[in-house]
Amino acid sequence: MEKSVKRFYWIALLLLMLLSVYPIAMGAKIILLQMQFGKISPDAYAQYVIPYTAVCTSILLTVLLYPLLSKLKRFSIIVASILALGLFVGLELYIEGITIKTPEAQSTLQWQLASCIGTTEAMQAFQKFYDNTFKIHYFLISFLLIILVIGVIYRFDNVIQSKNKEKRNLLVLQITSIIVFIAFCVVANITAFFREAVDYLRPLSSALTGSYFVVMGLSLGLYLSGFISGKSKWISVLLPALAASLVTAFMYYGEYKMLDGVLYRFGYTKFYQPLPYSVVSPVDILIILASGGMTALVLLSVCFFSREKDDDF
Repeated sequence: MEKSVKRFYWIALLLLMLLSVYPIAMGAKIILLQMQFGKISPDAYAQYVIPYTAVCTSILLTVLLYPLLSKLKRFSIIVASILALGLFVGLELYIEGITIKTPEAQSTLQWQLASCIGTTEAMQAFQKFYDNTFKIHYFLISFLLIILVIGVIYRFDNVIQSKNKEKRNLLVLQITSIIVFIAFCVVANITAFFREAVDYLRPLSSALTGSYFVVMGLSLGLYLSGFISGKSKWISVLLPALAASLVTAFMYYGEYKMLDGVLYRFGYTKFYQPLPYSVVSPVDILIILASGGMTALVLLSVCFFSREKDDDF
């Protein structure tokens, strides 16, 4: 590895280890208790072991394998991403099946979901467990975190060697968006964005939730742009923008399934109320479009400041 690549790799690895200490330690604790006693007590279960123990473990192991997998050159990012996602799914499903010592003998998944529900209606919906589609919400976030982090680390060497100004600028923005996205995830897990057991969110909670959705879409859009930069702007800008809006919309669908159709609302006026024959409100549509619009604006800015001549349109 070049000196700059080696420096970036060790800094990234150190930061990932620091972020992973708590979820991996807590996950290892309940796995060992389960192996020893067959069940774990409610007090032994740490909040948000699901899904972050599996997320952090899969990312960390795949990053540790970078010196080996990077030898696959252009196929390394594909192999690393598939490996990380496979590790995540396997470990996550195992942890979800661990039993908590309760009268109902709940699994860790049932126990955590019940403790995170914000409305009475949602609590009743969770008791049904009619299918697994309520997992869309946190599986989507988990998959995004994994492919985004793995993508940046495994593409860094290629971008540095290319000497391409646009790719380098994109890489900086990708790293920045991922850091902000991870920060949102950490704050959301610690505070739940200050949500109470009501359907309507306070202004600060509404602003944080909306911003979280936009940043999530932006992060994916910038990630995808790294693979198609340098092509026609209609492709390199519009496709990532479309992907950003789609993933934000899919996140809304995940929220809808998780709360069994009882979505949190950002306010009381018509702007925040569901449209006829729909569960989404005008502000929800605005957030979805803002995700794609922000992605397009950022990518157009990168094109403008990275190239001296611009005649692709």
